[in-house]
Amino acid sequence: MAAQTTIGRAISADLEAVRDTADGLESVFPSWTSLSEVERVAWSLDWDQAMASYLPLLDRVFRAGEMTEQEQTQYVMLLGKLKALMPTITRLNLYHPPVALDLT
Repeated sequence: MAAQTTIGRAISADLEAVRDTADGLESVFPSWTSLSEVERVAWSLDWDQAMASYLPLLDRVFRAGEMTEQEQTQYVMLLGKLKALMPTITRLNLYHPPVALDLT
């Protein structure tokens, strides 16, 4: 039972990290050009971490059926948010999510 709790906490933390990063993109985009190069690079590195590490892990767990219903719902909503952000992601030349954003 402890392993399930640990896995659940990791999934929740990863969902939150990717969601916060996506939300951050929405808030930082309007001021992107006024950020210093250092700030843009730092932000891009955080984005890359969320997309390259957390998102693929979440996708594997989701597709393996190892998420709770609530986590599944959150993940599907997160994919929808990322899909909606694709024009911004492309415009800023950020690392594209390495998972399918459509579940159909």
